[in-house]
Amino acid sequence: MIFCFLFATEYIYAQAIRKEWHEMTTNEKLSLMEAMHYAQSENGTYYKMGNFHGQRFNDIHFNAPAQDQFAACTDGPFLR
Repeated sequence: MIFCFLFATEYIYAQAIRKEWHEMTTNEKLSLMEAMHYAQSENGTYYKMGNFHGQRFNDIHFNAPAQDQFAACTDGPFLR
């Protein structure tokens, strides 16, 4: 069970990482965010995100342009 989850997570991440944020569909963005639990920014800051379509996500980081694009399609604000 755990192996299947890890394999699926790795597959989703590998597919999404080949594209720039602005090239991804909404479903690809959601899949990538679900697959990521922790991602650290260049300056060591962890970003937390609020409620996204009723689901809770842990410590997701996006660079500045991606944050702007992502914030436009979220229900909740970014929390630091």
